[in-house]
Amino acid sequence: MPGASSSQIFGEIHGAPVGTHFIDRKELAQSGVHAGYQQGIWGSAEYGAYSIVLNGGYVDDDDMGETLIYTGHGQGRGKDGKARRQSSFDVGPQVGDQEWVRGNAAMRVSAKTGRPVRVTRGPDGNEDYSPFQGYRYDGLYEVVRAWQEKGKAGFLMCKFALQRLPSQRPLPRPSQAAKWWDPRPPESGLSRPPITWPEKRQVMDEEKDAKKDVEMKEQRANKQAATAQSRVPSASRPSIEQGTTSTVPPRNGLLKIKGKYTTFGSK
Repeated sequence: MPGASSSQIFGEIHGAPVGTHFIDRKELAQSGVHAGYQQGIWGSAEYGAYSIVLNGGYVDDDDMGETLIYTGHGQGRGKDGKARRQSSFDVGPQVGDQEWVRGNAAMRVSAKTGRPVRVTRGPDGNEDYSPFQGYRYDGLYEVVRAWQEKGKAGFLMCKFALQRLPSQRPLPRPSQAAKWWDPRPPESGLSRPPITWPEKRQVMDEEKDAKKDVEMKEQRANKQAATAQSRVPSASRPSIEQGTTSTVPPRNGLLKIKGKYTTFGSK
């Protein structure tokens, strides 16, 4: 597109590979990955959406990692308590129907063209896929469907189904998040301290690891005991008295069943 800035392109942004972290929306915007400082959808109603931010903004959103249901913007209540007809930064409850305008229109165009959309996740989204802090670029998705339906608040919502494109770096899980901090090279000039692991999450993981260690030790002990028992000579094992009945025969020996002796053991 003539005169397009670095953020007004479809596909990857040079210097920001999948997994790149940003401290805040300002740095995210400056990188070109998602230029809007507040908007959840960045794009053109003519050409389509360039990028979106997924950060738990709407109760109708459903983040499943490789696939997601993304809700459009408009008619939410803003910070000042007034209804926002077209804003994509609606922090309050929904107060009206959404329309196919601005970002919503851009996403609908993307559903028709199939052009890739950059997806960035924030800290307030689904904890299974979202970063603990800051914003993380998670790669390219395709808008496979755009439609309008009544949302949980009772108003018509513009909704979009997105599918992550193949052949990209896998999405991280919470236990991997610390390893995903800023893969950009030092010469990019965007270095910062490593991401901190929340204390609660750390304690939970430590307890889980400790429990797993105990279970593994018990399994090893039981296996060793079973191995030792199998090596004990048959003559030294307790015998079953004649005249008794058992449903578990010994490995070698005689067992009296209904007045008859039956031989059990290896052939």
